[in-house]
Amino acid sequence: MPSTSSRCFAEQPKFPLSPVELQRWIRFSLKGGVGKAKAKVDRVSESEDQLMMLEGDEIVVLMDLGDDTYLVRNLLQNEI
Repeated sequence: MPSTSSRCFAEQPKFPLSPVELQRWIRFSLKGGVGKAKAKVDRVSESEDQLMMLEGDEIVVLMDLGDDTYLVRNLLQNEI
């Protein structure tokens, strides 16, 4: 039986991601992450921690970070 102290959910990533951590997230995105979406409108990033996306870009959701913020990968721009 698993210990009660084990965590069921992944911890929030710390940015910037290390090369090892980045590769782990890329592998997870290639498996489909937790879901996929397609951008309906263009969105210009307003800061370096936001992802720019264009209408039609395929987005893989990797993690819900809370406060309506998500860790995602833009498949067409190959960015996390």
